[in-house]
Amino acid sequence: MVTRTQLGVTVLELVAVLIVAAVLLALAVPAIFRVERRLGAYVAASVFRSDVTGARQHAILDGATVRVVLDTLIAAYHVEDVDRRILRRRQLRDELVLRTTAHRQEILFRPRGTHNLYSTTWIGVQRDPDGRWYGLRVLPSGAIEDR
Repeated sequence: MVTRTQLGVTVLELVAVLIVAAVLLALAVPAIFRVERRLGAYVAASVFRSDVTGARQHAILDGATVRVVLDTLIAAYHVEDVDRRILRRRQLRDELVLRTTAHRQEILFRPRGTHNLYSTTWIGVQRDPDGRWYGLRVLPSGAIEDR
């Protein structure tokens, strides 16, 4: 007697595969969102570094005073010249946090450096204890280093 092989799947096998796929998806989605937020902090820190570097270069090349004004309460900053004309304005995304030594801080660039003593600013993800904070330190000479 010859037996026939079945070429299909049972409903039970299909349900088992769907349950496993749903569990894997439920585990992956929060991790994907966490990575996306952390990448947002990295990008915001890179843009901030670029803006601070630009402010320093503007001060050196134009022989002027340029100010980077940080506001940690609203997670925003702007770059202004000596006449208080806004050169660049940035608002961080809602899930990001801007930290400095005070609620409102200025980094003042002059053609030959800054008067701030080791001004450090941090950007990170709000309510993410395992996330990395990206820091930027401005030295009294005006040089900028990553922290």
